[in-house]
Amino acid sequence: MSCYGDSSLHDAVDVLSRIHERAIRVAQLEAEQAADVALFAAAGGSARSVVAELALELSVTERRAGADVALAQALTTRLPETFAAFRRGEIDGFKARMVFEPTIALSDEMVGQVDAIVATRLAGKNPSSLRAAVNRVVQKVDAEGYERRSRARRRDRNICLVHQDETMSTLLCDLPVEQASAIYTSLDHQARKLRRGDEVRTLDQLRADVLVDRLLNRSSGDSGIKPVVYLYVDLVTLAGLNEDPAELSGGGTVPAWLARELAADSNSAWEPVTFFV
Repeated sequence: MSCYGDSSLHDAVDVLSRIHERAIRVAQLEAEQAADVALFAAAGGSARSVVAELALELSVTERRAGADVALAQALTTRLPETFAAFRRGEIDGFKARMVFEPTIALSDEMVGQVDAIVATRLAGKNPSSLRAAVNRVVQKVDAEGYERRSRARRRDRNICLVHQDETMSTLLCDLPVEQASAIYTSLDHQARKLRRGDEVRTLDQLRADVLVDRLLNRSSGDSGIKPVVYLYVDLVTLAGLNEDPAELSGGGTVPAWLARELAADSNSAWEPVTFFV
């Protein structure tokens, strides 16, 4: 039974409809802004001066202005189908960026292929699922390039400490996907074991506390159980006869070459689940 009366429910539906319609108009205005940013970039002089002037005019950082210019230029030259959906208000600027960023390193021809395919898959996707869909297409269109970029990114693994307000800090780890996923799964497994009886800490707090205990060599009641993370890969890919990406449990993909490496590694936390296609 609804907690709203009939009139209140009707009003809520009307308000939700207005929110949706306004979101479309806002996205359309964002698309107009992107078109004008691209025009300004074409007529405003050097790339550096364009970014500096735009940052000054909009009171944003030059980094933000540079990102806006790059997105606008790509949409108006290399991603016409995505830009058309943007102008119709079907996606907003943030989702447009989810299409743009994974295609930065691709040739114009490859970007055209990705754009045409992704344009048919935009409807109903949130930013995360859209980015994952774009990455799957990029892996198929540019398999060799994706492998090369992936190997380069894995060499850039790092840890960064960012101090925040109110006595807190953020520890950022940029790690290979199989390692980060296994670490999180292990922390989550132990946190759920500890959440029993009179335990008042949330799962988020417990995961953080288990991480601290492990890194600082404290006792957290860790059982030492090896976490298992599932990797769904078809047998043809596993045999090296095609290059279709594998699916991670919990979402996301890994390229075929990495799926084969993980499946062959006896020390891996990953458990391959094979199937026929």
